[in-house]
Amino acid sequence: MVMDIDYKSIGFKCGLEIHQALDTGKLFCNCSSAFAEKGEFTEIRRHLRPVAGETGTVDASARFESLRKRNFIYHAYKGEACLVEMDAEPPHDINEKAKKTALLFAMLLDMDIPDEIHVMRKTVTDGSATSGFQRTALVATGNDNSYLETSRGKVYLENMSLEEDASKIMEKQGNKVHYSLSRLGIPLIELGTAPDIKDADHVKETAAKIGSLLRSFPETKRGIGTIRQDINISVFNGARTEIKGWQDLSRIRLITENEVRRHLFLLDLKSELEDRGIKKIDSVPVDVTDIFVNTKSRVISDLIRRNAIVLATKLTGFNGILKREVCPKKTFGRELAEYAKSFGSNGMIHTDEDLSKYNLAHEFNLLREKLDAKDDDLILIIAETKTIAEQSIGAVIKRTKYCLVGVPEETRIPNHVTATSSYARPLSGAHRMYPETDVATMIITSDYLTKIRKDMPETLESKRERFESDLKLNSELASTIISSSYLAYFETISKNNKNIDAKDIANFFINTLSDLKKRENIDISKLSQTDFDDMFAQISKGQLLKDTIAQFVKIKVKHPELFAAEIITNYNLAPLTESEVKDTINKIITENPKAPMGAIIGMSMSRLKGRFDGKKIAVLVGNLLPKK
Repeated sequence: MVMDIDYKSIGFKCGLEIHQALDTGKLFCNCSSAFAEKGEFTEIRRHLRPVAGETGTVDASARFESLRKRNFIYHAYKGEACLVEMDAEPPHDINEKAKKTALLFAMLLDMDIPDEIHVMRKTVTDGSATSGFQRTALVATGNDNSYLETSRGKVYLENMSLEEDASKIMEKQGNKVHYSLSRLGIPLIELGTAPDIKDADHVKETAAKIGSLLRSFPETKRGIGTIRQDINISVFNGARTEIKGWQDLSRIRLITENEVRRHLFLLDLKSELEDRGIKKIDSVPVDVTDIFVNTKSRVISDLIRRNAIVLATKLTGFNGILKREVCPKKTFGRELAEYAKSFGSNGMIHTDEDLSKYNLAHEFNLLREKLDAKDDDLILIIAETKTIAEQSIGAVIKRTKYCLVGVPEETRIPNHVTATSSYARPLSGAHRMYPETDVATMIITSDYLTKIRKDMPETLESKRERFESDLKLNSELASTIISSSYLAYFETISKNNKNIDAKDIANFFINTLSDLKKRENIDISKLSQTDFDDMFAQISKGQLLKDTIAQFVKIKVKHPELFAAEIITNYNLAPLTESEVKDTINKIITENPKAPMGAIIGMSMSRLKGRFDGKKIAVLVGNLLPKK
């Protein structure tokens, strides 16, 4: 049974970096930020090398990437990539709308905006930028007044940057990585908090609060992947790790909790090794290909036929450790294998596994003799081409030696299925930053800030309160419409049709459209703002009743060329007069002389199909039925 975590006693520290994409066009060119990826017109190939940053030192993560010797193929799509993304043309002036949005957000948070904004280059040799760097600019810094008020106290804001998004990985093939250039250069607001977050639930609350504030700006992109969280975590006697690019707010608590459990496992393992008297790990790789030349294992024999070698090493005192879980759904063996995979290996095989599934029990018995392994020792092998095998097993041995230190400081990537993290590279530092000489310094005057302040949007929290007080929406409905993609439609329509109850408008967008999509598979994405305006204008004029809205929508999706008035006329959706309703009810009574009142009301409702107020129908039936 997994025990609850006492976050305070373990010295939990956590800060967030929130990355929000903007839909303003790209940051340093005129390309679209739509990210449609249609109409590929060219591809380019690159091999990137690290350079020294402004401190004159090569960053550790950049050096690590260079050792992997990967080749990158970039795919360019019409309207979404140009010579700037291909690093064949200098950047244009910074996107004014993106800059303005970032500065307004900084003002909303009471952050300090510098008098000058300088664009920097940030080395990224993982291939996500064709140039080997991304452009980033610090646009605000925190102060005593820039914080979020949360249920667990204040979370202070440390810095805000405006930067380019990276390319998106499309496919990996051996040492080749395919990237799409459509995302490269889309503006990102990056907001960093202080490590004031108290526990996993507080992580979710803080991320949700920042996300809500960002969504107050119409320029922010919506949808999966448009807002990403980097989670920085440490505990007592450990080290900071950064989980890059978490996207699922609903499960951010789980990824945080699993990462904390991983840290605690590594610290417990360090203590256990010390208790066992293991003060040094002297593992060295040994070429044992000769033992596997005639192996019956298809996995190994196929690799050897393709010119692979087999390297083995002994981990003294590690027997049984690799099959332990560092956190739910992840063993320490899988954790170590990630370091091998980072250099191109498909993984490793070790004695904490069921060797019979690989048909390698005999070979590992020979390895025990060759390596003079004791019962409490673990043996692992990696079979790859010489360079990959040497680099991969070297990475595993180096990581194993670090078990005597504890938690390594590193950057990790999330698995969104299991809510666990995997090794990506060493933690980046200031060594990878250096000035961008192709973009002019931006002077930010007080007059400019005063001018743009008038465009400060209303926050979503303020909208929610206004919807409750002015439009009389209940708290749940107001909160739901606030987080809905139909918020802008709701605001416009409720403003333009004040004689329609705002609750009915909100329920249409939240419930009616959802039901039509889920239960009847109606493609509501075909409906536009104009379609909704047209429909509610007819309701406002009394030409359409809310009970026939669902029928109207189904017809409109099927016949998008028809205007609302045409649909109402052609498909008999117009409200009926009281006289017409009475005639219909009398006919039903005549046809069903013995039917009780409830049945008559039901049949009347069914035949009139929402074209008359239901409460009034019940009254009319009561008046028209013969008195007994």
